[in-house]
Amino acid sequence: MVIITNYFKGFYDLGIAYSRNYYATLDYAPSATVILYNDNEGYCIGYMESALPDGVTAMTEADALAEVVQVQDIDGVWFGDKLTHRWDVVVDG
Repeated sequence: MVIITNYFKGFYDLGIAYSRNYYATLDYAPSATVILYNDNEGYCIGYMESALPDGVTAMTEADALAEVVQVQDIDGVWFGDKLTHRWDVVVDG
C-alpha cells in the first residue's frame, strides 16, 4: 500500500489561542500533524494522509521542509522540542 502524505500551510489570526494540531480550518478538519507554528506571522505547516481541506495551501514536502529550516530558530516559532513543550503547564509557587 502506498501512503501519500500531503503537506500544507494554514494561516490563522495573530494572537489566537490554539490547541495542538490546529491548522486554521474550522469547517472540515481531517486529522493532521502540525510540525511548526509561526506565531509572528500567523501560519502553521503540517501534513496529513488524506486530501487537503479547503482553507489550507498545498505544499511539496521539499518546500515545507525548506521553510521550516529558514524559520525554526526564530523566537515565536514553535518547532521540534520547542513545539513538544508548547502546551506544558507551568505552575507558580
